[in-house]
Amino acid sequence: METVGLRLIKKTDYLDEKGGTHYYYACDEDLSPGSVITFFGLPNYVPGRLGTGLSHHFTLEVENEPALADQRERLRRAGVDVSGIQDTIYSKIFHFRDPDGHICAVSTPSDFAVDEDKEDLGQSLCLPESLEPKRAEIERHLSFRPAPT
Repeated sequence: METVGLRLIKKTDYLDEKGGTHYYYACDEDLSPGSVITFFGLPNYVPGRLGTGLSHHFTLEVENEPALADQRERLRRAGVDVSGIQDTIYSKIFHFRDPDGHICAVSTPSDFAVDEDKEDLGQSLCLPESLEPKRAEIERHLSFRPAPT
């Protein structure tokens, strides 16, 4: 985590698993809301695989495109295999994997109002033009997984 630029601020026993450890990492100096990430170190851990109950990835945000390029280059120099920077319409982003194989990303701030009004966010499925021909199929699969309330 230090390679990514996070600072270990606390380490405790994980009370739900004998021998487990709970790690707390800070993303900023102020410990502002949303800036602490926690992980569990579990003995005899069997790596999971993507699927229900596991996260696909998590993203750390930087302030702008020059900072994104700097972080990508810093990780590359540290020996981390990083993707190229991609334009996702909503932000610029690159991906990498942590030592346990989790997909991680670093991105510029997201602007989800580039293709719909802020008042309408979350009311409909927005797709890139390349996926519009598959809209019915995508929406059919989404109907099986309602959004959490």
